[in-house]
Amino acid sequence: MNRNSICLLLGLAVAAHTGAALAEVYRWVDKDGRVHFSDRKPGGATAADDITEQVSKTNIDSSTEQTKKLGEVFPQETEAERALQQQQDRARRDQQQQRAAACQRAHDLLKKLRGPVYLLDSGGQPYEISESERQRREDKLQAQIKQHCG
Repeated sequence: MNRNSICLLLGLAVAAHTGAALAEVYRWVDKDGRVHFSDRKPGGATAADDITEQVSKTNIDSSTEQTKKLGEVFPQETEAERALQQQQDRARRDQQQQRAAACQRAHDLLKKLRGPVYLLDSGGQPYEISESERQRREDKLQAQIKQHCG
């Protein structure tokens, strides 16, 4: 079944299902050779065929045989695909949680940098930093938060 047949089949199914068979249906081919269907005529100089009569006479078959044919065209998601999608969703959630935690740490550090700053050296002894150094670190942290935390 080619793409045009699929489009026609889907268009007919939608029209039959929604009761839109009473509306006009147009078919046209664009300059690239693609077939289009719509309930409105295309704009411009594009010529469209009114296929309303053909659509209204079409019977949609919901038998098992037709359902099977549709299943071949639009296969159901396999178990492996479902498992892969779940794995990707988990990885995305984990990444979002890690990003949120990193942003929270950055915001907490920024609050600390805005007050008096006393740092600890490798021996655990406090030392002060200059105001210009504190401002430089604050600016750098604000830029990182803006870039990574939104």
